Amino acid sequence: MGEEEVFTRYFVGNATWSLVALAVLVAGVAGSILWQWWAFIPALVVAGWAGFRGKNSGGDAALRILADHPWALERFLRDGLVWEAPANAVISA
Repeated sequence: MGEEEVFTRYFVGNATWSLVALAVLVAGVAGSILWQWWAFIPALVVAGWAGFRGKNSGGDAALRILADHPWALERFLRDGLVWEAPANAVISA
């Protein structure tokens, strides 16, 4: 698997969940206007879940890519990927 293919899969996965969240949110607002006022409430819940899912799946994909392709760290850093970890998970050298 080439370098560009690895990163294309990562970015497509993130974009997919973001688009799902946006589509659900827009549909919920449209449903509130055209149908019942409360239709945006379940849309907010589902859009939040989809956004959370995209964030988690993107992080998991990045970890899998780094495990399989150690050279990818330079590319991730160049593209602005930010790593966050809880303080108790950080091991000092």
